[in-house]
Amino acid sequence: MTRRTAALYAALGALALFAHLRGLGASALWQDEAETAVLAERILERGLPYVDDGRNLVSQNQGRDADGRGVWSYSPWLALYVAALGVGTLGANAFAARLPFALCGLGVLVLLHRLSRRWSGSEGVATGAVVLTMLNVPWLLHARECRWYALGALCALYLWWSYEEYLAERPLARVHLVVSSVAL
Repeated sequence: MTRRTAALYAALGALALFAHLRGLGASALWQDEAETAVLAERILERGLPYVDDGRNLVSQNQGRDADGRGVWSYSPWLALYVAALGVGTLGANAFAARLPFALCGLGVLVLLHRLSRRWSGSEGVATGAVVLTMLNVPWLLHARECRWYALGALCALYLWWSYEEYLAERPLARVHLVVSSVAL
């Protein structure tokens, strides 16, 4: 790697960190983000995403988004546990709830670069794909939310990467393929 390439990667990395992490806790969680964060807190308290804590009920569907025991069943749980990781580590605040998803967004950029370079054979195309993604306002808005969006994109790219590894018969490719499939 040349100095120029290293400097370009450093600049892109700094820009990506700035774009994905700046002001994560500056605004309150909006409705769907708050749902994810509240269910994450319930996971930390009781181990499962219960919709009712005896005082407040989480529902998007007039109470029909939980099973008979009151456990959330409206959407997959992985994003809830990822949010629980952030809230459990850094406390119950907007920054802590959003941080794991913003980090997933950064992971998307890394995998996007790797896959784009593999597909195109061009470092320029791979770098361009990352730059265009980082400049995409809807991507930045979604990647910074305490919701499943960045996690879903990361899992999808991980699945694609692991499938290509499997086709190339690389070591541990089957493990990666199973993990990425289950995660997605």
